Amino acid sequence: MTEIDWQTTTTGANTMRRYICARTSSRKLQLLMCAACRMVLDHLPAERVRPILTAIENYAEGAAPLDAFRRADTDAQRLEREADGGNRLTAHYAAAVALRAAVSTPLDVAIHRNFGWVEAAAARDAGKGLGEAAAKVRHRELCDLFREIIGNPFAPRTAVPVWMQTAERPPPGWLIRVSESARAIAAAIHRDQAYDRYPILADALEEEGCTDEELLLHLRIPQVHARGCWALDLILGKN
Repeated sequence: MTEIDWQTTTTGANTMRRYICARTSSRKLQLLMCAACRMVLDHLPAERVRPILTAIENYAEGAAPLDAFRRADTDAQRLEREADGGNRLTAHYAAAVALRAAVSTPLDVAIHRNFGWVEAAAARDAGKGLGEAAAKVRHRELCDLFREIIGNPFAPRTAVPVWMQTAERPPPGWLIRVSESARAIAAAIHRDQAYDRYPILADALEEEGCTDEELLLHLRIPQVHARGCWALDLILGKN
């Protein structure tokens, strides 16, 4: 896979998955699966699924113990069994299996299964004659999800405090200087999952001299963001 492929593909989610699985953290992979599951919440009882996803996300972030993750696994298994009901050809069942995959291992197999069932849920929900088109739309959304959470793996960036001096200047845009105020804004966004505040963070970074157009555009252009967003992770020093 090339950088252009990564940045433009709408049909290559599986290639993106194979490329990134050995190059990113388990945290990122688990957050990818949770974000994919949120695409199919309409097919599951949201009041039961949201706590499961939150527990998985918090565990991935190191903010919840293993016991919480195991309870999420148990709850996801229960939902999958209930969704079976003798008919495995429903969007409801596909969404439940996608959720179950989000608490499965190994992660490279789990994310392949998760994404496949998320697509299947879209196809089954669309109905006869429209399933293939719906699956293609969902596949494009999954490609976008990789770009949202992983970012551009061909242009790795590093964020450092504004006061830190570096002996060598890296390629333009690869070193982002972050003030305490900008980091505080980013931390509050992460805490509240308040992505509508991204333009405020972009302004703070630009005032500090940030000229990374890809980063600033990601923070300013209206789009759907997810927990694990590469731009916010960069500012907070998360992997």
